[in-house]
Amino acid sequence: MEFKVIFKTKLVNQSVIYLPPKDLGLKALDYVRAKLGINLPAERMQEDIKSYREDYLIFFLTEKEARETGLFLDKHTVGVFVPHKFFNRYCYKTVSVERDPKTDEVLKASLVWKVNKKAIKTAWFKAGCPTEWGEE
Repeated sequence: MEFKVIFKTKLVNQSVIYLPPKDLGLKALDYVRAKLGINLPAERMQEDIKSYREDYLIFFLTEKEARETGLFLDKHTVGVFVPHKFFNRYCYKTVSVERDPKTDEVLKASLVWKVNKKAIKTAWFKAGCPTEWGEE
């Protein structure tokens, strides 16, 4: 049996994460170069960070975690309502690269959004595993 938590908003047209696209400049290029440890030519760097949207997030819990929540006595799936864009605070930028398969040379680099799911899960447990979490 799998124990599943689905974080979602109450309204259909809202998202648990929404980060709009953003233009990038020299600070982003310097950041990527530092992370990669190479002097990446500027023309190989993507000019913006694409938008990122998640309408819901699904987490799978262990049996022990499910028991700790107190929410799974009669069901294996629990819905948790959160405000629109509530999980934006758990997102961070990271470097994504496209490499030449033969030479391993960086052909293209970009910044992309990632979600720190471990931090979300920890915060939810710390909040007492509510089924409505966060302020509107």
